[in-house]
Amino acid sequence: MSSDKYEIVFSFDTTGSMYGCLAEVRNRLGEMVRELNRNISGIRIAIFSHGDYGDERNHGYLTKYVDFTNDAQKLCNYVRDVGKTGGSGKAVYELVMRQVQTLSWTNGSHRALVLIGDTLPHEANDSGNVQRLVWKNEVARLRDMGVKIYAIQCGDSGYRDETTSFFRYIASRSFGYYMSLSNFSQVSQLLLEICFREAGLVHANSNSGKSPVPMVISSGSSSVNSKASITAAASGFNVKAEGLICEKCGEGKLSEEFPPTTITDDCIHPPSICLRCVVEHVRKHNVCPHQDCAQAVDDNSEQLLLFEAILDEMFLDYNKVLEENLRAAHPDGDVIYISTLTGDSEVIPYDASMTITQLKGKVKGKFNIDPKDQTLLYNEKRLKVKKGSGQLYTLSDFAVAKNSTIYILVPLFRVSEDLDHVVFDLSWGFPDMHPDFLDASCFVFQQSEFMQLIDWNHPTDDYYLKGAIKHTQEITTSGGSTGHQKIDVYLKRLPPSITHIFFTLSSWKSPNLSAFTNPSLKFFDACETDCDLCETTFTHALNSPAVIMCSIVRTGKEWLILEYGPEALVDGNAKRYNPIRLKVEELIKESYDV
Repeated sequence: MSSDKYEIVFSFDTTGSMYGCLAEVRNRLGEMVRELNRNISGIRIAIFSHGDYGDERNHGYLTKYVDFTNDAQKLCNYVRDVGKTGGSGKAVYELVMRQVQTLSWTNGSHRALVLIGDTLPHEANDSGNVQRLVWKNEVARLRDMGVKIYAIQCGDSGYRDETTSFFRYIASRSFGYYMSLSNFSQVSQLLLEICFREAGLVHANSNSGKSPVPMVISSGSSSVNSKASITAAASGFNVKAEGLICEKCGEGKLSEEFPPTTITDDCIHPPSICLRCVVEHVRKHNVCPHQDCAQAVDDNSEQLLLFEAILDEMFLDYNKVLEENLRAAHPDGDVIYISTLTGDSEVIPYDASMTITQLKGKVKGKFNIDPKDQTLLYNEKRLKVKKGSGQLYTLSDFAVAKNSTIYILVPLFRVSEDLDHVVFDLSWGFPDMHPDFLDASCFVFQQSEFMQLIDWNHPTDDYYLKGAIKHTQEITTSGGSTGHQKIDVYLKRLPPSITHIFFTLSSWKSPNLSAFTNPSLKFFDACETDCDLCETTFTHALNSPAVIMCSIVRTGKEWLILEYGPEALVDGNAKRYNPIRLKVEELIKESYDV
């Protein structure tokens, strides 16, 4: 059974001419909700309607809503009774975004707000905005809650450019989508397609290439088709359920994360609790964790040891393996191991009072890397040179232990001024058991401010990025056995304000990246495809569901390509980008904090 839950809010502006949009939905809402319930298990809908400040006195309400439900009749009754409001200027989008945060969201759900309107929000100092809400802050709050915004701009307001800027902003900053709707008769179909897109499906009535929704999956003969099932079918896979729910932790897991048998031969229930929960419970209580089953389990139980071995193999910590290998190669004395991401390593005598400046000098002697090009990392933290007082940091300030490993990062490549078109190329072998995908994603920043996401579902952006970054979406090669994604970056087209471009890899469903065979990641000049600017591996990331691989950073007129290591391992994936975004923001902050 799939563990995914989908919660989607439809927000309608009922001021002036916008009321016709809700009236159009009213006639089809019951049919829409029933179709969604048939095709998308676990979907819940909430509906907001709103006017403008003053409408609470003149028209009986400012905002009203029905909370999440899958009850078609309840939603229809709400829409039937919503009346029209007045107003011909701005609307209370900032208040709607604040109130949406208070709905009965389910932990772990996929979340979206579909905000439909044709005008601007109120600024904090506008009359009527007594709470002094800042609409940009409300967008950030929703994004941090995991709510993406589908910003649907209607009509042709008197300040079209400003309105477009608002709708574009709330979409891009929340990993959402901007759409323009000129005809209210299309709104019901559009809302259906958004819901199906959120579930990774395509609605059968979608007009491929014409829909305002950025569909990237070709529809088949059945009413809906999933991303996994379409590509897996082409690859000859036997598609199984996407996930099972652990009865103890409630999280969705792959079938291989569940025990092959019960913890004892006397248990008479199915093994429906995941391996990790079983092991943790038994180690703590020495009994089977299943409800109504209290079979005793010995600490040395063969089944328990087997389950632990399966977990150890599934979630192998490759960084610990590397460190153990380094220690085996240099067993004598107190030392520090200096390791690059490509696997090269050197040994330096340990001295807790050694300054980071002195350490960088020793690293230069070992690797011939200029200290200004070195970034040293210990326990995922950057080793800074100077304290705020001007004093120098030492190894002891960072609690660097003897016989531990410090990683060194250096620029992989300095991009010459005449180089324009570079390519980020990812390929992988599909997992043996369950069809899955590696997703190449691109996070674009202006200094420390997140600007835009480029991935398989946001393949380009003409508004902020002028089409300078393009994602190829999904390509299947080698007879369907190899997945392939490519991101093209045209450096000279990028607006001068863009300073950082981060490239990430993440698993769509698998618990970590080790499920994929023969992964390959290359950077090359599009004019010289046989000449790699850099080629890197991510064996250090196999125990992680996502990794920040590298970045392109603007330094004056020059671009640098930087590689990352263990400090850039992160939770999250293309369905849950916030953990990755936060890690990128942390890396940018550290780069400015010398």
